[in-house]
Amino acid sequence: MKKALRKSVYVIAPLLLVLACTKEIGLVTEVEFELTEQHAVEGYVNQTHPTRAVLQKKIDIQPH
Repeated sequence: MKKALRKSVYVIAPLLLVLACTKEIGLVTEVEFELTEQHAVEGYVNQTHPTRAVLQKKIDIQPH
């Protein structure tokens, strides 16, 4: 009896694992962003110029 129970567990457990891992989760992800940058157009090699970049983002996650 103990061997039959153990064998059935060895057969059923991998099947349950496969079913659990293949379940699809539908998520719709939308990322909106705006990139603004400010820098000098002209310059010389090894001359430091201020550069500024700003990334503003909005993340909206909706279940499917």
